Amino acid sequence: MVTIRSGSIVILVLLAVSFLALVANGEDKTIKVKKVRGNKVCTQGWECSWWSKYCCNQTISDYFQSFITAAALFEPLGFGTTGGKLMGQKEMAAFLGHVASKTSCGYGVATGGPLAWGLCYNREMSPMQSYCDESWKFKYPCSPGAEYYGRGALPIYWNFNYGAAGEALKADLLNHPEYIEQNATLAFQAAIWRWMTPIKRAQPSAHDIFVGNWKPTKNDTLSKRGPTFGSTMNVLYGEYTCGQGSIDPMNNIISHYLYFLDLMGIGREDAGPNDELSCAEQKPFNPSTVPSSSSSHVGRRKKMTLSIVSFPICGRFTLIWFLTALVSVSCNPGVFNVKYRYPRLQGSLTALKEHDDRRQLTILAGIDLPLGGTGRPDIPGLYYAKIGIGTPAKSYYVQVDTGSDIMWVNCIQCKQCPRRSTLGIELTLYNIDESDSGKLVSCDDDFCYQISGGPLSGCKANMSCPYLEIYGDGSSTAGYFVKDVVQYDSVAGDLKTQTANGSVIFGCGARQSGDLDSSNEEALDGILGFGKANSSMISQLASSGRVKKIFAHCLDGRNGGGIFAIGRVVQPKVNMTPLVPNQPHYNVNMTAVQVGQEFLTIPADLFQPGDRKGAIIDSGTTLAYLPEIIYEPLVKKITSQEPALKVHIVDKDYKCFQYSGRVDEGFPNVTFHFENSVFLRVYPHDYLFPHEGMWCIGWQNSAMQSRDRRNMTLLGDLVLSNKLVLYDLENQLIGWTEYNCSSSIKVKDEGTGTVHLVGSHFISSALPLDTSLCLLFSLLLLMTLFLL
Repeated sequence: MVTIRSGSIVILVLLAVSFLALVANGEDKTIKVKKVRGNKVCTQGWECSWWSKYCCNQTISDYFQSFITAAALFEPLGFGTTGGKLMGQKEMAAFLGHVASKTSCGYGVATGGPLAWGLCYNREMSPMQSYCDESWKFKYPCSPGAEYYGRGALPIYWNFNYGAAGEALKADLLNHPEYIEQNATLAFQAAIWRWMTPIKRAQPSAHDIFVGNWKPTKNDTLSKRGPTFGSTMNVLYGEYTCGQGSIDPMNNIISHYLYFLDLMGIGREDAGPNDELSCAEQKPFNPSTVPSSSSSHVGRRKKMTLSIVSFPICGRFTLIWFLTALVSVSCNPGVFNVKYRYPRLQGSLTALKEHDDRRQLTILAGIDLPLGGTGRPDIPGLYYAKIGIGTPAKSYYVQVDTGSDIMWVNCIQCKQCPRRSTLGIELTLYNIDESDSGKLVSCDDDFCYQISGGPLSGCKANMSCPYLEIYGDGSSTAGYFVKDVVQYDSVAGDLKTQTANGSVIFGCGARQSGDLDSSNEEALDGILGFGKANSSMISQLASSGRVKKIFAHCLDGRNGGGIFAIGRVVQPKVNMTPLVPNQPHYNVNMTAVQVGQEFLTIPADLFQPGDRKGAIIDSGTTLAYLPEIIYEPLVKKITSQEPALKVHIVDKDYKCFQYSGRVDEGFPNVTFHFENSVFLRVYPHDYLFPHEGMWCIGWQNSAMQSRDRRNMTLLGDLVLSNKLVLYDLENQLIGWTEYNCSSSIKVKDEGTGTVHLVGSHFISSALPLDTSLCLLFSLLLLMTLFLL
């Protein structure tokens, strides 16, 4: 009989696992079993429902006591007991987060169902091979007929891993790898052994990384590895999960970890900032090539085992995170009326910095450019569009976001969704039953099949196709895909529109968290994605062959309003610079910075993209952030123009001063130079803004944000306002030109060859509180109709 000390791991597991059962099913069910042909099968419990033939197996009904027993074996080694109660709880959440993400296949994440949080599959459902490595035939020879595919709560692969685990656990796993899927206690013991055991010589275990036993070397620090949750993914999965940016498998594991923290009542702030949760920029501990025989065998992988990314216990399934497809649209250029909302700052600039801080977290997480503000550096905000959805159509207000790749709206099932907004708009929850044209997208639909790279494991014909998207600030939206008619305006001629509609597949948000839930006072109905990825709306439009993957925006910083158009801009002409390839954001090659007539002396490697360097064009950021080596001399040259200036620090981050003259006459222009001799000139009236009787400098020091942003050059609305910015994704170019954004541009309809005059719009709208002004401009979509 195993005895466990009071206050140790049992309490932690009871908190996590028993509460998980309660949350997942909405009620506490006692697990029951019966014998079927001599085998024990669960018939009731949180993991048993209509999907039980996929989820339940001979031993999984014993998972709770099995975990307790398995954990007790490793308790003396510090599993769940290192570093005090809080660290113990966090380690349990981290371990269970890995386990859940690897045994869930992801279905049910959207609605919180049992299949969301793991312990549904204890083996690889569709093995790609037998995983026998003959190079280990002398130490761990493959047993005739044995298959070493992924098994267990944290899957074990290959004959050499089964051999090593068997030695540690005193079980003949080399000759009987099936023991792991037949014995739940052994399955958990193997998983904890993997968590506690170093991957290779001179490398730490996931346990030592997480609890702080491991001290990173200089090389680890340079490789962005540290004692963080992100590094546990690195040491367990290597380059299949880490060092590839914000990919789905990594975000899936993070979401499970955060979920278990929630179940334990631990604030997400205790999980650490996004850069500690993520391994997106880390260099991997273990390479994919076969290591030498002197290396430990625990984490060895071959190129053919890429299924580790999506968890082989689920076969080749990859989580469906975000994709929106336009399956029919109007034949005429379309228009979304897009408004701009901003709060008065009431004497404080704190809200402005919070807006940009959240935005930069999104950039670090691999989310790109949302459509920006008015160019006023003292006003943060967002743009949103009014669209119609359903038959009969109902109005929805969605944020226009060029950084995300999915269109979604809040759905009627959502309990956490906001019901009211201080923006003066009426929120609407989408109800598919109230639309004659709405229908679910099933998990066996071609759409779901294509974006998942194959059939969805555990899919039945009546299951919907799920989605999950996690933003850089920790907010998330989850739900399922539906198809319905979306109504918008289409261009009928120069500066003329008419109503048009088309069937669109979009996300129905059933579960929201963070800034997307009911706690957000300035709430909207959803997001309309125009991201850079192939799954974004503009990419879907371009895939029809009728629309070019080109769009432009012009933000009027003087009068408000502006233009957002999809299509080839033929007037005005724009000088272009290449986008840096293989980057998730709109990165450009900056070559020099000029203040007045003088160029700053800057190390050449600072302009190189990657590793948190280079320059990013981001209309979703209000200000402009410069590395300290640029920021300090730039600000010094600006303020030295007037030696009598007395600089004050306002709201901790802003350098402000009193000045009675004309700023454009008293201070120099700042010019950024880019590849192809393209330059971006910023005038004093752009980078200086009035605040409480003073002028404040809009330039910000990247080093004051966080260490992973210190070398980032981020050019936001402060430099982009009053300029037409053109994104040519067809040719991977971006460019800009100074322009009167309250006028009009000419955009070519690729279908007919007709050139349309597109103008800016502005309206006023009385809003509650201090949100008294709305700006309206046209979002033009050049589309072509095709029938279903």
